[in-house]
Amino acid sequence: FEIQEAQIKPGEMLVIYTDGVTDARSADGVFFGEKRLLEMLNLPETSAGRLLERIEGSLSVHIGAASQFDDITMLALRRGLAE
Repeated sequence: FEIQEAQIKPGEMLVIYTDGVTDARSADGVFFGEKRLLEMLNLPETSAGRLLERIEGSLSVHIGAASQFDDITMLALRRGLAE
């Protein structure tokens, strides 16, 4: 692991996820993929919780009846706007 530092500006979000998110497969073996996740992350969202719910919903639809073979872990933090 490499230690890094980042500054999150007011209104920005930090999203952390395990490879189980991008490696999630549909019943026909198609990966959820990084491209699909990045497209979702680029959609506007004001709440970290709602963002995670949206991703989780999309993952559930994608996986469908397929077996989950890896952990799916996500964390999102949103810095509040300065007053």
